[in-house]
Amino acid sequence: MSSSKRPTRSSYGTPRPYPRFIKGSAKRIHSPLYPEDTVREALINALAHRDYSSTAGGVWQSDPALGVRVTFQTGEVTEEVTEEVTEEVMRLLHVMTDSMKRSEIQHHLGLKHEEHFRRAYLLPAMEAGLIEMTIPDKPRSRLQQYRLTGKGLQFLKQTEKR
Repeated sequence: MSSSKRPTRSSYGTPRPYPRFIKGSAKRIHSPLYPEDTVREALINALAHRDYSSTAGGVWQSDPALGVRVTFQTGEVTEEVTEEVTEEVMRLLHVMTDSMKRSEIQHHLGLKHEEHFRRAYLLPAMEAGLIEMTIPDKPRSRLQQYRLTGKGLQFLKQTEKR
């Protein structure tokens, strides 16, 4: 067996440590491929700079042998979160009547820039589960419209009581 053999990958796809030999000795030491401080910094940056405005998520985990597991949970929007609905989404909900095309909603809001409308109004409202597409299988359909969900109606009733 050759000592210059490249490390194999673990079942999680992470490289295994390189064995290194101490000069003038038959002893060897195993050291990680990446310095511990570098991995720690990368993990901290991943957590600190995650986009928490998105409801998308999932689970990321490293090799369990290293003992690191980070979980990003997704789930229902709680009352605490719905109270933090942006002013833009609130305006959107108040102009919604039955099913409406994107252009109709934009017109009622007095907005002209389509991309800004999608990012600041439409997507956050959909991610919060307050509105939905009438044709979810074809998001780019010319016949696509949007309507309030039960959650959206309930949210409007709650805000009107205040």
